[in-house]
Amino acid sequence: MNPRLIAISGPLEGKTIPLSGERFVLGRQTGCDLQIPSVEVSRRHCELRRGSHGSWTVLDLDSRHGVFVNHRPVREGRLAHSDLLSVGTSVLLFLLDEASPGSRSGAFEPPPAGVSAGSTLTRHASDLLYLDRSRVEDALPAQARIARDLHALLRASTALQGPLDVTELGRRLLAAAAEVCPAERLALSTLEAGDESPVPVCRRRRGSDTEADFDPSPAVLEQVIGERAGILWTLADDQAPTRSLIAAPLLDPRGRVNAVLQAESPVEDAFEERHLELLGALAGIASPALENALRWRRLEAEAERLKAQQLSHDLVGESPSIVRLLELIARVARVDTTVLIRGESGTGKELVAQAIHRSSERARGPFVAINCATLSETLIESEL
Repeated sequence: MNPRLIAISGPLEGKTIPLSGERFVLGRQTGCDLQIPSVEVSRRHCELRRGSHGSWTVLDLDSRHGVFVNHRPVREGRLAHSDLLSVGTSVLLFLLDEASPGSRSGAFEPPPAGVSAGSTLTRHASDLLYLDRSRVEDALPAQARIARDLHALLRASTALQGPLDVTELGRRLLAAAAEVCPAERLALSTLEAGDESPVPVCRRRRGSDTEADFDPSPAVLEQVIGERAGILWTLADDQAPTRSLIAAPLLDPRGRVNAVLQAESPVEDAFEERHLELLGALAGIASPALENALRWRRLEAEAERLKAQQLSHDLVGESPSIVRLLELIARVARVDTTVLIRGESGTGKELVAQAIHRSSERARGPFVAINCATLSETLIESEL
């Protein structure tokens, strides 16, 4: 046997490619056994596998445009002598032996010499995909990938609902991102007013739920923030720790960048365009939730500031009488009872009442001061 492929159309037209080894990968990236320079071809498009007794099968490697054998979409299927394998815009004739390509009954034949392959396309009714239910069902695996991605986005949307702090939101967002792209490292960095540069709030490595120790690329963060757009970046350097990267911005309602979602891989060409689209969709889904989480964090910080400002007007002093008063306040605050505070006007009775309130279990509730001098003697208790 002499297994081989003959390119009858596409960038490699006219070339004969012998099949060697147990596996033979076709794709756009360097390193594939057969590199096909075409944007219609995924980086790792499909793989041919040698089986027992010299048989061969083709396996779709989650390609963007699918794999076709004799114009029928396949996810995984056995190849026969003289089958036509379509990868992107390339049509490859699969041959097992030295016999004439047309020796198999019903086999497709390459165009005769002098005829431009692919210049004319014909379809009989029996060949139409949408009139053959079984062939439509065969095409479902390609659509199943889209359905899987949509389900992942739906799960992410559900997980990001509800009141979440920024760290928990980041953890859930990175978990969702790990589902839709083969990233080794993921990070979420926020950018708030007053920040000179984005601050990482959550960093994870694949398979781990603990905080990872790595720094997102400042140059990539700067580019995403400046352009307010996602990027897909690849570096052809075997020594670089990061050879593939995706970054997508999370925008606030005014279109400003609130955060950057970043995915990294040490493998060259680990990501495809659909991974950029998926991370961009995740960033869009998470943007309102992040805006709410950041706003909540700012409100909490403001509340703490105001609380600290209020405490600065508390009782001040180190005299024995003040120390005894503070001890009495601490004892009384632990008891759920009514407290009568007596003293001359201007001696600080309301300050003592505020101190008791802040030290009690009701400290998170409001402190309401009522001027009893404004209440009439005829006011009954039920009217209070």
